[in-house]
Amino acid sequence: MFYTEIDKNGNIVLSQVVDASNLNGFILSNPDNHIVPDTPPNPPEYDPATQYAERQEPVLGDKVEYIIKQVPGAVKREPDPQIAADLEIANQYIRDFKISSQPVLYILTNFNVTTNQDIANVFSVGKYLIKVSNNQVSEFYDSNVTIDGETFPWVSRDPLTGKIVDKYRAFANGLEKYTQDPTADPVRTYVGGYDTIPESLRPALEDFPYKYSIQHWSVKSYGFIVEYRKQ
Repeated sequence: MFYTEIDKNGNIVLSQVVDASNLNGFILSNPDNHIVPDTPPNPPEYDPATQYAERQEPVLGDKVEYIIKQVPGAVKREPDPQIAADLEIANQYIRDFKISSQPVLYILTNFNVTTNQDIANVFSVGKYLIKVSNNQVSEFYDSNVTIDGETFPWVSRDPLTGKIVDKYRAFANGLEKYTQDPTADPVRTYVGGYDTIPESLRPALEDFPYKYSIQHWSVKSYGFIVEYRKQ
C-alpha cells in the first residue's frame, strides 16, 4: 500500500508503495521524519470526471487525509470503452502468467500532451502494475524489489520473460528511472497534480479536460507526459 513520509512539521516529503509487512523498505530521507499510511479515495467514492481528491497538508494525524473537490467547469463523461477493453487484456495477462488472484483495477491513463493522445492505460493487481498500450501488455512493474542489497520501490520487467529491464529510485518529488545504459541520465517522473507542473508547461494543458485529475507528470524524449484518472 502507499505510505507517505512526513517531516516534523507535518509536510509531505515523499510517497511510495511499501509492503505493509516490511516497512523497513521505506528509507526515510531524514531520521527525524516518520511515515503514515496514505490511502487516496478511489471511485466510486468520487467521480473523477467531475471531482478530484486533494491531500491535506500539513498531516496532523496518523494518516494522510483527503477531501473531495469539484473540477471547475467539469462535465460528466461516459466511460471510456478503451479502458474496459484494456482491462480485459490485463486480466488475461494475469491469468496466463498466474501472477495474482487479486482483482485487476484501473488506476491511470497516460496521455502524451505533445501529440495530444492517450498512449496507455495502467492497472494494478497486488504489488504489480500492468501497462496496456496498442491492445497489448507493453510494460509490467513490480514493487519493492531487492537487488544486490538495494531495495527499489519499482522495477520494470519484460512482460514475457520477467527479466528486470529498468530500475526506479525515489527522490524527493517522485521516481527516477535507470535504464540498462549506465551512461544515460535517469528519467524523472514527478508525483503531483496540475498545480505542481511548472508554469512553462501549463499552457499545453489549457484545454485538457482532465487536468485536475493529473497525478504524475514527466518530460520524456517522445513528449510531455501526464498520468491522470479518466474514470
